[in-house]
Amino acid sequence: MKTALRQLRKLVETFPATTLRLTVAGNNYEKECILVEIMNIPSIGPRLVLAADADPGDGQFDIIIVTVDQRQELISYIDGLLNGTDVEFKIIPIRASRLAMEWEGKEIHIDDERKSYFGQQLKLTLLEGIVEIIPGNK
Repeated sequence: MKTALRQLRKLVETFPATTLRLTVAGNNYEKECILVEIMNIPSIGPRLVLAADADPGDGQFDIIIVTVDQRQELISYIDGLLNGTDVEFKIIPIRASRLAMEWEGKEIHIDDERKSYFGQQLKLTLLEGIVEIIPGNK
């Protein structure tokens, strides 16, 4: 785990920000981000608890957005995990059962698979028992 956390820390330090456009519950967001996670469980990867209150049965996504201005908060969280201290991820998720998003990146990661991304808008809907992801046109 520590090796994965060290590599993640290096990546977080240098990863270039990408513009994210997100629509949730009629609200539009446009932010320069280094990390976006659409979660339905509390943790990802090497024990990163990014959405401590996430409940897979509540019908809500926990949308974690780490902006370029919050880079140090994520680094501090990873450092706490590396040092074995009791740390809490402090960025509050946005909760919603559906959203639309697009960004300037070239890949997305869905569960354990990397997929090519070509700038299309993605619409995510959490349905009872399944997650539906529909790529659309801009």
